[in-house]
Amino acid sequence: MHWGALFGALSYFGILFRRYSGFKDRRAVAVQYDPPEGLSLLQSGLLLDSVTDNSDYSEAILELGYMGYIKIEQATKETKPLLIRTDKEIENLTEEQRYLLEDMLFVDSKHFVLSSGEAEKTNALQSAFSAINIFLYKWSVSKWKYG
Repeated sequence: MHWGALFGALSYFGILFRRYSGFKDRRAVAVQYDPPEGLSLLQSGLLLDSVTDNSDYSEAILELGYMGYIKIEQATKETKPLLIRTDKEIENLTEEQRYLLEDMLFVDSKHFVLSSGEAEKTNALQSAFSAINIFLYKWSVSKWKYG
């Protein structure tokens, strides 16, 4: 009978010790994933929300500036930004980045400024955005099998 009482008392103190000495975290651990390597901002924007919009294109231009293919200058807040093409080779760019750089922004010169009120330039940019969207959708179908 003494052994039973001793076992009961130790069990009781063990339960109290576990209850008041903290807790064990039994929650699930969130998995952390790294993004796939080699994705451009346009590709990741397409994968994120299935649409490339104007903010994706402005970010892609900033990405090209960060990568050293474009130099962006703006003298004052009132002036429009001036994009200047650098002489860096384009072999590491994706197809849509090449199109954005060579066939959209810097077709005739090494400088690009989008001034307000230039309907011809705006229409050319919109048609170029459509061409880039076609590149991106072809890429997404070939690279990532949906469904």
